[in-house]
Amino acid sequence: MIAWLSENLITILICLVIAVFLVLAVINLVRNRKKGGKCSCGCDGCAYSGSCGEAVKSSGEKAN
Repeated sequence: MIAWLSENLITILICLVIAVFLVLAVINLVRNRKKGGKCSCGCDGCAYSGSCGEAVKSSGEKAN
């Protein structure tokens, strides 16, 4: 078991680093969604431009 771990240590570390970045990205997406649904892509031509969090905030309406 120790021999297998020592042979694959770099691969294991790389996978752990990728997993950490993935978890951080998901946490960031969830936090942004809770703050108001920011999608960071602008509202021009967006099918949801009238109902997203930014549009509701800028028009002064209450969100559901």
